[in-house]
Amino acid sequence: MSVVLHLNAGVTLLLAVTTLLGAATSDKRTLLLLDAWRRVPDLFELARASTKDGDVHREQDRLEKDHHAKRLPFRTTSNFRHQMRCSTQEHTFGAALFRLVNAEGESVTITREALHEIEQHGASFSPAVATFLQQLTETTTIPPNALSLVRFPGSLVVDENVPGAYDQGRPQDPRWAVARDLRFVAPTEATVTRGPRETVTVKATLANPTTQPMTAVLWQVQHLNPLHVELIESASVKKKPPDPSAPPLPPPVPLPPIRVVVPPRTEVVFQSDLDLSAYAITKATPLRVQWSFHYWKAQPEQGTLVVR
Repeated sequence: MSVVLHLNAGVTLLLAVTTLLGAATSDKRTLLLLDAWRRVPDLFELARASTKDGDVHREQDRLEKDHHAKRLPFRTTSNFRHQMRCSTQEHTFGAALFRLVNAEGESVTITREALHEIEQHGASFSPAVATFLQQLTETTTIPPNALSLVRFPGSLVVDENVPGAYDQGRPQDPRWAVARDLRFVAPTEATVTRGPRETVTVKATLANPTTQPMTAVLWQVQHLNPLHVELIESASVKKKPPDPSAPPLPPPVPLPPIRVVVPPRTEVVFQSDLDLSAYAITKATPLRVQWSFHYWKAQPEQGTLVVR
């Protein structure tokens, strides 16, 4: 009798271990597929980020045509008016149908309800969607040099109304953290433009190499410009004092922060021009500039360059 009991216990233990191993494998695959899902450009979110008080669905349609023409994968959202509840009855959300499209124009669909069950309650993707995502992961590559260049502000969405910007929050407030995947590319040169008024020009960029739009909150050192440049003073390079005959200028008013949406696979170029006539340069000497790029309530990027 005791032998039978041990045998049954062993069988039960073996089944339990097999079940757990199967669940772990399934969970790992589902996590990988979820990561693949999130890497596909979400045209609805991109349209919402780039459309201020406009028709998001019309912008999504325009983006869809553009992605089709460029043979890029994407996903779209069709929202419905009725509400849904999840299997546990603890979450309510608007019904929607997501459509996933590959470079060939082939597609599969998944409901928001099904996606919620996968993300929150341990369900798995259907075989059709799982296969589609797997093939998408294997065939989709983004060349590292395939970033579009946009000169700031250009066509970007820039918002000067940043809610809570002046809250007295904790120093490491996550609202103002710089996204890990948003790459700052430091200036590599400072060039002089000759003419009646000589200027020093410095350029820096923010690069979004991902397939999703990314948001940055920046401090305007000058109007719509977080990039600041000034000459490093020395014995032969001094900033000119104010004209004593001119009326005194009012103190400068600090400018508010700006929220900038950087589109997918886009590099945004910022430029700052420094008027050399504001400085007294008494002899020919190598000029050096201090540059700084300012985020809102986050550590700025900064460095020095020799003027060429």
